[in-house]
Amino acid sequence: MQSVNRKIRRYRLALLLGVIAVLCTTILPSYGPAAKTQSLRRRVVVLVVVDQMRADYLERYADQFKDGFRRLARDGAVFLQARYPYATTLTAQAHALMLSGWSPSATGIVGDRWYDRLTKTTVTAGASPDHRLLESSGDGASPEQMQVHTVGDALKEQHPNSIVLTASWKSYAAVLAGGRHADAAYWFDPVTGHMVTSDYYLSKYPAWVKQFDAEDLTAPFFGKTWLNHVQGGSSVPDQRYRTSFRATPYANDVLLAFAQQLFEQSGVGDHDTPDLVAISFSALDYVGHSYGPETPEFDSTIMQMDRQLGDLLRTLDKKFGENNYTVALTSDHGVSWVPEKEQARGHDAGRLNANSFHAALEQGVEAKLGIPGPIVTQFEAPELYLQYATAAAQGASRKQLEDAVVAVAAAQPGIARVYTTDQILSAENSNDPDLQAVAAGYYPGRSGDMYVLVKPGYLFWAAPGTTHGSPYDYDRHVPLILFGGGVKPGQYPQPVRLNDLAPTVGRLLGIRYTGDPQSRVLEEALH
Repeated sequence: MQSVNRKIRRYRLALLLGVIAVLCTTILPSYGPAAKTQSLRRRVVVLVVVDQMRADYLERYADQFKDGFRRLARDGAVFLQARYPYATTLTAQAHALMLSGWSPSATGIVGDRWYDRLTKTTVTAGASPDHRLLESSGDGASPEQMQVHTVGDALKEQHPNSIVLTASWKSYAAVLAGGRHADAAYWFDPVTGHMVTSDYYLSKYPAWVKQFDAEDLTAPFFGKTWLNHVQGGSSVPDQRYRTSFRATPYANDVLLAFAQQLFEQSGVGDHDTPDLVAISFSALDYVGHSYGPETPEFDSTIMQMDRQLGDLLRTLDKKFGENNYTVALTSDHGVSWVPEKEQARGHDAGRLNANSFHAALEQGVEAKLGIPGPIVTQFEAPELYLQYATAAAQGASRKQLEDAVVAVAAAQPGIARVYTTDQILSAENSNDPDLQAVAAGYYPGRSGDMYVLVKPGYLFWAAPGTTHGSPYDYDRHVPLILFGGGVKPGQYPQPVRLNDLAPTVGRLLGIRYTGDPQSRVLEEALH
């Protein structure tokens, strides 16, 4: 009898262990290996974006960084070869990718702006005619253009009480990073001088935001002098002043102050479920566009960014305790050097005029095909939208039109290649890395009919500053640093697609998130 009882007990124990094993392979994979990264008392992940920061700036300014950048590089996991996989390296695409893990070919965010063939208008990324700003007449915004979900969306689905918040100077940076289910996305409104959101997220502002927005946030800087640039040319702060204010390091100070209040007052980290916050600093981008790198203005702004990052980290230390939060720092794109300076160094470089390029296309195609046109609907560099119907009505086939446009465009100064839609759609069979990068950014219905690729060092941008938006390394290669709880410090030289950031953030939050099929968790840098 005792032998029978022992067998029964062993059977029951085996059955119990079997049930546990099944649970571990079914339920726990939602968290899976993430559990070992979660010794944190609070799971708070903060994405910090420094707009228009090239990867090589970390080395270029290494001896001058004394604060935030130095701490992140010294104590964080630094990925030395992090790049975007697509060609048109602009702000909106990157912010849609960072926390989704999907390139523009899936997100549908093909530029900061694109031409809408149905409405025959230019659309701004993140813009929404259906959702208005709260307490402002400024333009509304929402993430509804996004065609994919984000790690924030997955977090809210698995943990409805988790908090997902974003903030930036730029509306599309805030709304696209947050995804469709963020609790709120905040950005600066030059109409009111306040940090605002739209009725997509909230019906009224939280008390802490109302208090922060009590006055024009740019007013304390009015009349100040920054490197001989006097802030404000009118008698009182107005919308023109508040718009120009963005191209100063003070814009980052305003956003930093807002972020500090967000961490103190919003409830982030004050409960048992993980939270996600994204803060995107835009001033370096505006300064780079206005003045270019290798200028006193740019140097001043990036050094102020070093201090501002240090202040942000100290805020997180105080709120959560060191190692009880994780920061992921990256950029949305790099930037080209100023063409005139490149020419002075003996390099092939130059500025291109979009209107002159457009006019040359019209004249050249008319000469080739004998049709008066117009044959270009819109040129939103590098995307070219064509009027096939107009050409067809004058007897020119699609192929004839495309062949003529390619021949004329490729003959213009500074143009490397012109890719047609057919070439882009068959890019996977090509050995051309630039074409593959263009394809990673192509979304049918929103992308242009042709992609105009400039030569390295050339750009469609008026003097004196510079811009970005090419598949070349100076635009695609960006910093990527993980810092804080759950991270193994060190330098990691292996190639990384920025698409890998989203599933890695998911792991740090304790959830499983995949992104595109090629994405992976950067496990080598996680405990």
